[in-house]
Amino acid sequence: MSRWQVTESLGARLRALPFEIRQYLLITGNYWAFTLTDGALRMLVVLHFHQLGYSPLEVALLFLFYEAFG
Repeated sequence: MSRWQVTESLGARLRALPFEIRQYLLITGNYWAFTLTDGALRMLVVLHFHQLGYSPLEVALLFLFYEAFG
């Protein structure tokens, strides 16, 4: 079975699902993608401030500030 056939059969199976289930899958997938990218961005911010020479306590305080006003 070629890759195209697998994708085609998956698309057909998804279209066969009820509308509510497809909406649930769409929202869940988007939430997972957002969670993954948000976590990656937070790690990049931590590593950036570490590279600038901030202490762990200073980085933690920056995140407290971000959470309080973000």
